[in-house]
Amino acid sequence: MKKLFILITFFFLVKIIAVDFDWGYVKFFNQLQYTLSEENVNSFSLKRSRVIAGGDIIQNIVSLKVQLEFAAIDSNAKVNILDVKGIYKHKDLTLILGRFLVPFDYYTPHSSADLNTLDYPLLDSEYSPWRQEGVLLKYKSTLLNFDIGGFNGGEKNSFSDTDSEKAVIAHISFEPMEGLNFNISGYHNNYQSGTQWIKQNSIISYFYMKEKNLFSLIQVQYNEDDELNTDGDIFSLGYFIHFSFYMNNVEILARYEFLDKDLNVNGNVITRLTTGISYNIKGVGTKISVNYQKNGETVEIPNDKLIFQFQFLL
Repeated sequence: MKKLFILITFFFLVKIIAVDFDWGYVKFFNQLQYTLSEENVNSFSLKRSRVIAGGDIIQNIVSLKVQLEFAAIDSNAKVNILDVKGIYKHKDLTLILGRFLVPFDYYTPHSSADLNTLDYPLLDSEYSPWRQEGVLLKYKSTLLNFDIGGFNGGEKNSFSDTDSEKAVIAHISFEPMEGLNFNISGYHNNYQSGTQWIKQNSIISYFYMKEKNLFSLIQVQYNEDDELNTDGDIFSLGYFIHFSFYMNNVEILARYEFLDKDLNVNGNVITRLTTGISYNIKGVGTKISVNYQKNGETVEIPNDKLIFQFQFLL
């Protein structure tokens, strides 16, 4: 499967770059960060460097999208294939096939270029299936949207070719009026980690409201992690509340997060309060952001952070 994706990616990029720009596009996305940490580990990093390409094979019906990430590992350059997906559209139905972000919660389907804060929520980081290989069917109407799909499963960002691991997702959203949206998702995953078979079930509910100057989001999630060969069952619960206020190109935001990673054991509670401000340079895809993270644990750890980020999209 990996070789197939690499081959498709290579020829698709060659076609866009060398043959035809009328139907396709290539974008370069980068995020540079400087972090001041209470742990006295200040750092500068190239957080993300990506190439995003896409275009129509049959106009407005069949399209292909690819996303590659450049990373430095042990002083060696590496290119990771993040997304390769074919998209077929027919009226209110959309069929997606390939490797892509599973639309489980609010932020997972969003590009990291479109996040409100500089990091994904704790719930996403811990429990989102992220990228999987599989097929997704989407239906969109005036009031209701449905997503249902099957995937290879496995751990998050899986790139597995086995047939023994399976995952399914179902998502429904209800929009009674423009800017007001209610959602519920369920995700079941069955996979092998080493010699241990693991069954995961997650259910999530979120509500968001968008107005001209205000965005608010509340998300609640419950997870079960069942190790089938042992009694190591883990039950977790988390939520977060987010508010953003917009003034022209400026976004002022605040988010509070709570996560209990094991309801049966004391000492696994994590909290995070994030405040920040971003300035979007209109029409260029460039954003300058500052976030302050106030992290909390059952046992206090000095790990608060002040993060500066410069993002640009070409």
